Amino acid sequence: AYDAMVYIEGTSVIAVDSIGKVIASGTAGTDDVTVIQAAVDVTRNGGTVLFDGSEYTIDATINITTSLALRGNGSTFNSLLSTEQTPIIFATGTPHGDRILSVDAAKGGRTIYVTDVSDIRENQLILVYDYSDWPGYFATNIPGELHRVRSISEADDDGIYTITLYESLYRSYLVEKTARARPISPIQVEISDFKFIGPGEATDAWGIWLDYTDNSSIKNCEYSKIGSYANTITYSFGTNISECNISNSIKSGLGYGIALENGCAHVHIDNNTFRRCRHAITQSGAPVPGQCRDTFITNNVFYDGTGDSID
Repeated sequence: AYDAMVYIEGTSVIAVDSIGKVIASGTAGTDDVTVIQAAVDVTRNGGTVLFDGSEYTIDATINITTSLALRGNGSTFNSLLSTEQTPIIFATGTPHGDRILSVDAAKGGRTIYVTDVSDIRENQLILVYDYSDWPGYFATNIPGELHRVRSISEADDDGIYTITLYESLYRSYLVEKTARARPISPIQVEISDFKFIGPGEATDAWGIWLDYTDNSSIKNCEYSKIGSYANTITYSFGTNISECNISNSIKSGLGYGIALENGCAHVHIDNNTFRRCRHAITQSGAPVPGQCRDTFITNNVFYDGTGDSID
C-alpha cells in the first residue's frame, strides 16, 4: 500500500497517487526533485511514498516535515549537492519555544516544573538544559538531554505545572543557570532500500539529516562518495540505523558515516558495514543545547578507515 508512487517512464519522471491520478510530472534527470517533493508533500501523515527502483538525479534537498515512509525498492539517488548542510533528504519535526524552569530539576529525578505547558504533550519529546559551565575542550557546549514526557499535572496554586518524564535525569539543571525546557513535536520517518551516491568522497556533501524525530529508522541503504556527513542525527529519540553499507566519506576534518549530535537519545546502530570513512560513527556536540545519551552500537563491521571507527 502507498499514498504516492514515483517512477521513471521513458524520458519522464512521474508521481501518482494510490488510484493512479498524476500528482506531478516532468523531464527525468531535470525535474526529479520537483516531482519527488510533490509526492512527499501530498502524502498523509503516516503514509508511504514508493519508488520503482530507477535512478534519480538529486539537485536540491528533499524536505520532509510530516511522518512518513520512503520505500526505495533499490532506487538510486545520484546527488549533485556538494554544499555544507545541504543534504539529499532533510526530515525535521517542530521545536517550540523554550520554557524557563520554575524549580531546579534534580539529578536522578523525573520531574521538571514550568508555568506554561502549551505545546507540551504526553509521549512527545522535551529537551532539558541549562547554561552550566563545562571544562576544558567542551567549554562551549551547553549541557542538556532529550526525554519523553510521561504526564502533565494540573497547575498548583502558584500556577506551576509538574512535567513527569519516563526516565531519570542524568544531571541537575539549575534555575540560577537559566534552566530551560524545549517542547518538541517530532515526526517519525522510515527510509529503506535506497542507494545514495554523492559527488565525491572528499566533498562537502551530506546524505540524510534527521532532526527532531522520534522512532525513525534508516534500513538497508547504501551510501558512497558523500564526503562530509552520510548521516546526521540531531535532537532525535529512538533512531535505528541498520543493515546499511556506508563508504567513501573522507572529507578532511569531517568524513562521518553516522554523526550523532546534540540531544539524541536511545539511538541503535546495528549490523552496518563501514568502509573508508574518516569517522565511521561519532557522537559529538556543538555550542547549542544538549548532548547524546544511551547510544547502542552492535554487530557493525569496519574496513579501511582513515580516522576513528568509533569516537
